[in-house]
Amino acid sequence: MHRYSKPIVLFIDMPYGYPDLKNGYLMPLYIKDDAIDRLARRYQALTKSSTKTEAVRLALQKALDEELTKPALADVAVAFCRNLRQKAADKAAGGSTTEDA
Repeated sequence: MHRYSKPIVLFIDMPYGYPDLKNGYLMPLYIKDDAIDRLARRYQALTKSSTKTEAVRLALQKALDEELTKPALADVAVAFCRNLRQKAADKAAGGSTTEDA
């Protein structure tokens, strides 16, 4: 059995869970893995979060923000193809260059 039996409660805006008038809804988050608990406590200390729940929320929000700012693979592929097509057109229009010699 794990040493940590207290639940971590996250505040989320979902229409289920335990109602809380101030913060929306409460959902328990049980960390059953000691390594994950250590990571959460370490992040809590580094970020000076008041609770482990707040530390987990901050970490998840940061990870989500990073994922949402990444370009989609299709956008990367389209940009690559356009760049490749432009280089081919520039090479064809310029004739031979010093690179061809």
